[in-house]
Amino acid sequence: MATRALVPQARDNELARRWNPWSLFEDMDRYFGRSPLFPTLGEGLSAGYAPKVDLYSTKDEIVFRAYTPGMKRDDLDLQVTSDAISLSGQMKPHEAPEGSTWHVSSASAGTFELRYDLPVEVNTSKASATYSDGVLEVHLPKSDSAKTRSVKIDIK
Repeated sequence: MATRALVPQARDNELARRWNPWSLFEDMDRYFGRSPLFPTLGEGLSAGYAPKVDLYSTKDEIVFRAYTPGMKRDDLDLQVTSDAISLSGQMKPHEAPEGSTWHVSSASAGTFELRYDLPVEVNTSKASATYSDGVLEVHLPKSDSAKTRSVKIDIK
């Protein structure tokens, strides 16, 4: 993962940084949006905000977890269909007290929109979500047709 060396100076000036081989992609993302050829290249290096997520399945359900420290539940919008989950929101920038000068600011801010196709069909009417300590956890029960069934077969 690339690192940035920040030089203390006022926030309204552009912060100096060490040369980063992915900076071309960061600049392209900033000016033109995410690259269609390399959509995940440099993920997490751009100036915007995107929460870290986990998506895994168990025998009976799909679990989606998003890590959004510092955000409030009202800043998030969660949508679930039988085959996809979408999360969008806004991480608000941190404000310095009046009359202060920024020396380092590595916190990301901005809007984000994530969408993931689910590996199996889920029952949206039984979906549940909790939000605690900046962690959103969504439980999506698999539909009956998606659950793995075991049948004993006689060998002849």
